[in-house]
Amino acid sequence: MQPMYTGGSESVRAESSRGEFLRATYLHLAGAILAFSALSFVLNAVGLGAAMLKMLGASQYMWLGVLGAFMVVGWLATNMADRAESNQKQLLGLSLYVLAEGVVFAPMFAVARWWLPMRFRRLCW
Repeated sequence: MQPMYTGGSESVRAESSRGEFLRATYLHLAGAILAFSALSFVLNAVGLGAAMLKMLGASQYMWLGVLGAFMVVGWLATNMADRAESNQKQLLGLSLYVLAEGVVFAPMFAVARWWLPMRFRRLCW
């Protein structure tokens, strides 16, 4: 029998390369989540979330523009990651997407930072 059918060295190499791929994928995912968390913290600590919230309150169509821009950036980042020949371009697409997520979520976190303590105060008193 050929080594491929008997579980020879080729299948062992394929399993180890698959395991390495999965490990690298989940490490990149964990890094993206940590980067999003750190970016969100920094944006809200600087006050960008509250400033964006004031800007978005100026017009009822501002959120529509922000979400449209987020869709375009998401499409560009996905396209960049899917069609890239190198890992660096794929990571650049992931980084662009994490940055866009951080900016879109900044005003939402500002609302949560303001609204949740008031809500809990009412429940406790």
